[in-house]
Amino acid sequence: MAQQNPLPSGNAEAQANVLVTFHYEKSNGLFLQHETDCLIDALICGIKEDLQHTLGPPETQHWYYNGQLLSDDLRLKDYGVDGICNIRIAVKN
Repeated sequence: MAQQNPLPSGNAEAQANVLVTFHYEKSNGLFLQHETDCLIDALICGIKEDLQHTLGPPETQHWYYNGQLLSDDLRLKDYGVDGICNIRIAVKN
């Protein structure tokens, strides 16, 4: 299992985190699963930048949550993520 660190860095006790499991389909057809804690009020674009070593360049990542494409200028909490339940995000390049 992948290392779990809150992303992006900050005072984790003062802000709500959520455990996110990323299901990533690579361009060669292989699948990767990566799990990490994320701040629910972090911008999507910031989380993408923090995970680029695992998921590739941010500009090539397309994130889907509950079938909806996530916008880079919004936050996880803008999509109803409250930090109570773990979530899954599909990543496609």
